[in-house]
Amino acid sequence: MASVKSDAESRHAQLTQDVTRLAGTYRAVWRPQGRRGIIAYVRWWLTAPSFSIRVDDDGSLIFGSGRFVQIEPLLFRRQNGRDYIAFCAGPDGTITAMFNESFTLFERIK
Repeated sequence: MASVKSDAESRHAQLTQDVTRLAGTYRAVWRPQGRRGIIAYVRWWLTAPSFSIRVDDDGSLIFGSGRFVQIEPLLFRRQNGRDYIAFCAGPDGTITAMFNESFTLFERIK
């Protein structure tokens, strides 16, 4: 029984240790198609809204009106909901992007 408890504690520690590196500012990525798309992209890029993700004391992520709890490394589910977000890390472990359940890509800008 002690092994099961230590495995659970180890899993919890693994899930919560890296959560703070996910906090930051993100912005949706949009890729233009054609000449008109490039012009629209420049206009969009200049005014593109960004949003911040912060880490709560309990290790959940807060952004917008949602609280997301970690279910796997870099994978979170909205508390009391069905929405998911996932994060992408580069080879060195730096967080580079976030995806939502509709596969929208959000680049990390800060």
